[in-house]
Amino acid sequence: MKDLSILMEPLAFMGEEVDRQASWFRSWTSDEWDQPTFCEGWTRKHIVAHSTFGATFYDKVVSSGVQGHPNPPFGATDREGFNNIRTGEIERMLDLPADHLVDQFEIEYHRFQRTVSSVRLEDLHFPAWHPMGHLPVGHFAGMRLFELAIHDWDIRIVDDPKASLRNNLLTPLLRALPFMHVRFLNHRPAAAAPDGAYRFVPVEAVPWTISIKRGIADLVEDSQSRAEVTGQGEALILQTTGRKTWKEAEQEGRLSILGEREEAERLLEALAVTY
Repeated sequence: MKDLSILMEPLAFMGEEVDRQASWFRSWTSDEWDQPTFCEGWTRKHIVAHSTFGATFYDKVVSSGVQGHPNPPFGATDREGFNNIRTGEIERMLDLPADHLVDQFEIEYHRFQRTVSSVRLEDLHFPAWHPMGHLPVGHFAGMRLFELAIHDWDIRIVDDPKASLRNNLLTPLLRALPFMHVRFLNHRPAAAAPDGAYRFVPVEAVPWTISIKRGIADLVEDSQSRAEVTGQGEALILQTTGRKTWKEAEQEGRLSILGEREEAERLLEALAVTY
């Protein structure tokens, strides 16, 4: 990647979105905290606790990653140990009074934002630990903004079946989406992806091309592609995060496929990762 600064763009949107969500959370009654969400078995409080822990976790691994120690955080030695700690911490937060949980949400997100803001551009390629595997430090800002935006949608969609992603976040999310595609294909594909080059053309953003060779995906400059997926940016985001299938988006006229359709369908299935 020639311009690493693109990885830092989500930070410009994160602080305002955290403050907006925190204010929204504080307006909820006790009954509203207990309402279900798109995430099966999760109430609103589960989502806020999960998101809060995620900010703490990302802050820890980014800090240790730029120091050259891409290890599990919180004293864990492996993925299983980390998952046990995560479960315990989320359970602890679920027992907090709602206003205390929101305080923690704000504190941890702003701490993460300060940590990532202090990382030098030349250090964004350093590896940091994640349950998926080692990921570049520079990817974590976009991952956090995705977490905020998608779970905000998870809450709102229950009461409003026509809810959309926040319009002001669509541009930075689409700028981060190509990196999410590569992460998912390389670390946690939902199915086997076909080799070849594939182009994604969102209506609202610059297109990107993914090349897959022997199962390894990477972003490449313009290349002869086997297929092209065009559509509304929101449809591409919701498809990638397991919120809406590409078939539904195509039926609604929000996504189309040109070129080798069967291979493109296989790729889209590989990208349909529950997030």
